Amino acid sequence: MSDVPEWVIYAVTRIRPTFTSEFNEPRTGTGTGFFLACGDFHALVTNRHVLDHSFATGSPGWRLSGLQVQVRRALDHLRHQPEIEFIDADLERSELVCSPEADVAAVGIDFGTAREDLTFGDIELANVADEAFLRERAKLMDIASFIGFPSTARSGPWWDEAWNTPIARLASLASPPGRPFVNRSIRTADAGLVSGLSFTGSSGSPLFLHAKGQQNMTIGNAGYQPAKLIGIMSGHRPEVDSNAGS
Repeated sequence: MSDVPEWVIYAVTRIRPTFTSEFNEPRTGTGTGFFLACGDFHALVTNRHVLDHSFATGSPGWRLSGLQVQVRRALDHLRHQPEIEFIDADLERSELVCSPEADVAAVGIDFGTAREDLTFGDIELANVADEAFLRERAKLMDIASFIGFPSTARSGPWWDEAWNTPIARLASLASPPGRPFVNRSIRTADAGLVSGLSFTGSSGSPLFLHAKGQQNMTIGNAGYQPAKLIGIMSGHRPEVDSNAGS
């Protein structure tokens, strides 16, 4: 049992950034992100390559000029509704912070006068793993799930189109979580490797380690370990050449 609460799907959202450049036509994109509760404001977390077009393409001069975020109608904080809207973040009053090394970015978002019937479904910071947790409690081959809005140009969206909610897919930790995974094909630092069904649209999906152990501690048992948010999906390896040898 994962012990990841079902309501977490309402904290995962779709985002639509717009980029402008002095010498190019504006460009738009789509991505997945999730909300963290940070005091009095909402922090939208996603990949740096989703919000920093220069980082994604290697071409300088691009800036984030617009950001639309999917928010959901709710009767209260427990009764979410299927109706969603994309509303504009006030970038003049929002703060974008990008990691200098990892493919992670966060935006402290100001939505201006967003209606009271719209909700953001925040994940509490207490549910986020720290370095000690990754070093001491998370283990190679542990089971995890990532939650996002996968889609391909050929098949279209794979998420629930009636409720506009993301889907979860299984993964397992494929490298020791207590240290970064280094490979010449990965150009960012502080990365880990998971084995799972990841493809276009998975970038920005939160990765949750499943709960394990028993809640009543006994001799020889390390005790209960709750589910934790341990990372963010940032990319996937291309399929292996079918003509290649084993």
